Amino acid sequence: GAESVEWVLQLFFGEQYRERRGVLFFVAASPSVNLLGAIHGLSLKGFKTNLVYVDTLQEEYAELVKLRLEKNAKLDVGLRVAQAEREWFYKEASAFSTVVEWTRDGGFRGGYP
Repeated sequence: GAESVEWVLQLFFGEQYRERRGVLFFVAASPSVNLLGAIHGLSLKGFKTNLVYVDTLQEEYAELVKLRLEKNAKLDVGLRVAQAEREWFYKEASAFSTVVEWTRDGGFRGGYP
């Protein structure tokens, strides 16, 4: 998990970890406070981090609508809440890392500085 990143870096990449050289890439499919903490902690130690966020919201929404598991109005509210959470995550993560979004249909999309 994200909370173990620094421990793994110290254990397996001791010299590089101590010298603070290199670039780290994280791939995530859901907003995570633990991931934000790891990115922030590593940036404070001099690491450059990049986050690739795999956005599955539209696909999940379309599948739920297709399966008719819930009323569309309720699904719309859920999608808006999930999108707001994602945007908050992008904003917070971009303070310490470059954030790029990836979707199956659109590929890589813009960087959040």
